[in-house]
Amino acid sequence: VVRRGDVLAEVDLDVIRAAGYETITPVVVTNKKKFGAVTPLASGQVQRGDQLLDVAPKEA
Repeated sequence: VVRRGDVLAEVDLDVIRAAGYETITPVVVTNKKKFGAVTPLASGQVQRGDQLLDVAPKEA
């Protein structure tokens, strides 16, 4: 279970960029069938705490 604010990884983005790699992080919703609509709220560069998705509850 991952909760808001949980640290998933610590990386040095400058070192990754200097090595020629992209620092794009895909977001994948693997259990979408358990929810209603999954709507993107942001794209492009985001900051910590920005809302990325709106996930609606599945209707009964």
